[in-house]
Amino acid sequence: MASDNAMPRLSVKVLGPLEFDPVTPELAALNGQARKVLCLLVTAWPKSMTAKAMSSHLRADRPLDPSAIHKFLKQLKDAGIRIRQAASRPEQYSLDPDQVTVDAWTLQQEIRDAASPEAVDRLARLWRGDPQESHEISSWRWAKVHRARDMLVRLIEGLPGTDRPADPVLWRLAPHLVDSSMQPGPAARRPRILVVDDIHAATVANQAMADPRIECDCDQIESIEEWMDLRDIVDVGSYYQAALIDLHLDRDSAFDDKLGLKIVDWLGAHTEIPVAVVSSDPGTGLDRERARQRAEHRLVAIVDKGRKNRYLNEIPEVVRLLLSNDDDCRQARLETWLLHARRRLQWAHFEGRISADEFAAAEEEFREAEIALRYERVDHAENLVQAYYQKWRPRGSSSR
Repeated sequence: MASDNAMPRLSVKVLGPLEFDPVTPELAALNGQARKVLCLLVTAWPKSMTAKAMSSHLRADRPLDPSAIHKFLKQLKDAGIRIRQAASRPEQYSLDPDQVTVDAWTLQQEIRDAASPEAVDRLARLWRGDPQESHEISSWRWAKVHRARDMLVRLIEGLPGTDRPADPVLWRLAPHLVDSSMQPGPAARRPRILVVDDIHAATVANQAMADPRIECDCDQIESIEEWMDLRDIVDVGSYYQAALIDLHLDRDSAFDDKLGLKIVDWLGAHTEIPVAVVSSDPGTGLDRERARQRAEHRLVAIVDKGRKNRYLNEIPEVVRLLLSNDDDCRQARLETWLLHARRRLQWAHFEGRISADEFAAAEEEFREAEIALRYERVDHAENLVQAYYQKWRPRGSSSR
């Protein structure tokens, strides 16, 4: 076992299969769960993670006890990987950047200043493969790495042919290149759906991807801790194109709906992605006046899972409403945006934050957009709805 007082600087390589330099028998013998914990700490950088947060990523059907995480952390320490705990917050863990170097960190730190062909080549050589395919943690945790990779391939495409990295370095990045002189362009990026459900996330995600007409990928979030981590790592509004949210996220309180609704309302306030609720008995959190509640929370649809998830077969159609460019789907989303903006505006008027004249003018614009949505071409209606939404929603936003 390596001594804590005389550790050589350890290189951890995650851009491809996990590798260590120098490698020791203890590092080679790390089990799968300890390796996942290591990858979680890598992706959390420069922040730290609690054992509770890590446990939510390693669950089967329930979170692991934090004591199990402590066991994996001890395995990492015993193998010579320096892990820090802040004196003021000992429950927070992070890799020690003074003792550990990570190829993903190097790529993220240096990509913005990579001006020369030599610098681009050096960073390109770090990329041995997509970490998402090599390490069994949630794909969204690699979002910052993927952004750095995308910056790298843009730099490569901007270089003269003679200055570009040589094969096989270049071809390891080939699936991400769009320069037709280097390879045919890749297929358009598949829409990505955020699925938040503490028990049935995998089932909901499988249903979301069931319709062959709507090709999409899903990221599964199963706890509030994971949701908070996601917000730290990912620009949610640009990374995802839709979301399916469960209301009941606290296993110890089956009817606590505030957690799910808080996520729904955060998405409504900070993003413009379409959202649907997919939840057991959503009536306990959203009353049965579905039209009013959809407008209140900017929901395109509300799906009751039903007893033993009997109604999950509705999800493919809901996904079509969220993602498809068919006129009926665009109309459903525009109606949601229009009614949500009007609902916010009504509260602003009720609370005295806009004048009666402003409210009357807004109502005229609402009626014009509503008529266009019902009787005119969707393209024309979209312009009116977007104008109304952007003009009135920010001023009419409310905590309600």
